[in-house]
Amino acid sequence: LTARFAPKVAPPSTLSDPDDPPPHVAESFTPPVLEPVIQTESFPFTVVVPTQNPRTLPYLLEMGSLIARHEGGRVIPLAVAKAPVHMDDPALNRRLSKNQALLDQAIEISQTLNVTASPSLRIDDDIARAISRTAREKNADLIVMGWSEKSLGIRAKLFGSMIDSVFWSAHCPVAVMRLLADPRSFRRILFPVKNLTPQALELFQFAQLLAETNDAIITLLHVCPYLTPGGQVRDFKMELATFLAQSNANSNYPVKVICHDDAAKVLIRAANTFDLVVLRSFRRRSVGGVALSEITDQILREINSSFVLFGEPHS
Repeated sequence: LTARFAPKVAPPSTLSDPDDPPPHVAESFTPPVLEPVIQTESFPFTVVVPTQNPRTLPYLLEMGSLIARHEGGRVIPLAVAKAPVHMDDPALNRRLSKNQALLDQAIEISQTLNVTASPSLRIDDDIARAISRTAREKNADLIVMGWSEKSLGIRAKLFGSMIDSVFWSAHCPVAVMRLLADPRSFRRILFPVKNLTPQALELFQFAQLLAETNDAIITLLHVCPYLTPGGQVRDFKMELATFLAQSNANSNYPVKVICHDDAAKVLIRAANTFDLVVLRSFRRRSVGGVALSEITDQILREINSSFVLFGEPHS
C-alpha cells in the first residue's frame, strides 16, 4: 500500500510559515565543526588486560594488577564478544554470558590484590581492534596479553596473528606474557642486552617496573663473539654502567658478559635458570606474525621459563 499510494501524496509547501523569508533571502548558516571528546577518568596508570583465555587469565591479571598497584593505578579487565550479523542472535547471548563470567573472575582476582578494577565488555567484529580501541578510549598506559604458541605457527606467518595486530595498532606499550607460575613468586629476572640503544633503555625501565613489584633482582646478560678483544669487552662494561645510570637504577644489578659464537644457545641455557626473561619485539609490518629477531624467535621456541615480549609504539 505504501508503494502504491506514496507517489500520489502531494509534497508539503516549502514555506511552512508565511512570515519566513524565501530561501534565497535566508542567511546561510555553516554548522560549527565539533571535535570528538573522549571522556576519561583520572588515573595515574591504567593497565588493560584482555580476558579471552580463561586458562591464562589468573596469572595475567595478577601481573597486570601488580603493575597497576605499584603505580597507584587501575586495571581494566576486557572481554570481547565476537559480533554476529544480527544482534538478536542467541549465540551472542551465550558469548556475552561467558565473557561476563570471565569478568566476574577477574574482579575477584583484582580485589584480592587491593587493586581498582574497571571491567569492560565489548561487542566487536575484530578482537584485536577492540583491544586497541578500548586501550585508546580508556587512555591506557599498558596492554598485558597472553602469549599463544600459534603466534609462531605457519598460519600466523601467512596471515598474521591477533598479537601482531595489537602490537601494530596500539597507541601504548604492549606486554605479551607467557607466565608459567604465579607472578608474585618471580625473584630472578633475566634481561638480555645486545646494543645500548634508547629502545633498550625503555625496555630496561619496564623490566625495573616488573622487578620492583616483587623486589626481584635483574641480571643483565650480554653475549659477544668468541674472539672479541678484552679491551672491547671492558669498554662495553663501562658503557653498560653509564646505561644503568641513565635508567636511574637504585640497585647494583649483576652484569654478565659471555663470549660465545652462538648467542641463542647461551641465552636459552641462561634463561632456563631464571623465573622471567624480558625480551623485545619490533613494531613493524612483516609477512605475518610478530616481528622478531632470529635470536629472539629461537629463544621463544626453546626456553622453558616464563617470558615477557615487550613492544613500544612506533618502535
